[in-house]
Amino acid sequence: MHWFSLSLVCLLACGTAPPPLEPSTEFDPIVSNQFSQSWAPSGKANISQFAKGENAFFGKLWLDANATVPEHQDATEEYLYILSGGGTIHINGNAQTVTAGHAVFMPAGARVSFENSNVPLEAIQVFAGPEPADKYQTWSAVTP
Repeated sequence: MHWFSLSLVCLLACGTAPPPLEPSTEFDPIVSNQFSQSWAPSGKANISQFAKGENAFFGKLWLDANATVPEHQDATEEYLYILSGGGTIHINGNAQTVTAGHAVFMPAGARVSFENSNVPLEAIQVFAGPEPADKYQTWSAVTP
């Protein structure tokens, strides 16, 4: 084996690990099973906030049967993973049916609306920046 190849193999196999990242001092890590839950004024939707940091929001969205989400645009990417139920999602004018097991990606600034089916929907929701979740601050902690 050529000395260069041997050196490269040794470097790859025996190399040192990169230095660890400095932990963020702005937020402490949180492990919890206590989640805040907020209800939409209509009573047809609620959000359980699992975690919200400086770079993302993570929660569980519930929509009542036949509920609709009017067209809107969020400033960050949004992801949904449908746990149960389903309906029709419109993203930039394109309609798709989603059901349990589907994952949905919505680009930042996309025009999005949703029509739920005749059963309640539960979905994991992630915003790639926490700002769009600020809309849930107007929701109530009490079932309407």
